[in-house]
Amino acid sequence: KINKGFGKWIVRDAVKDSVPDFIRLERMKRGFDVTQNMIGLGIGKEIRNKLYSNKSVIKQYLRKDIDIEDYLSDEMLQSNSLILDEALMLVWLSDPYKRLEK
Repeated sequence: KINKGFGKWIVRDAVKDSVPDFIRLERMKRGFDVTQNMIGLGIGKEIRNKLYSNKSVIKQYLRKDIDIEDYLSDEMLQSNSLILDEALMLVWLSDPYKRLEK
């Protein structure tokens, strides 16, 4: 798992011929951060649209009494980081199923 201070060594070694070393050997790996101040720029609406379009897939993860528009409103997403995390997780959960259906 760790080699010379590098975590995920098996993965890093497996991609050594296809990923440049300056990326492969970078110690700080991070994904794209969606911050609460980005909600007002339209990301909140996009999250809700994505969830509405995949509601049949994500319904198993939602309480029956939840209205997506109210529960994941821009105000809620901006004021509660846990709700933002939940919304992003639901978006993530909706994609793998959609790809499998094709």
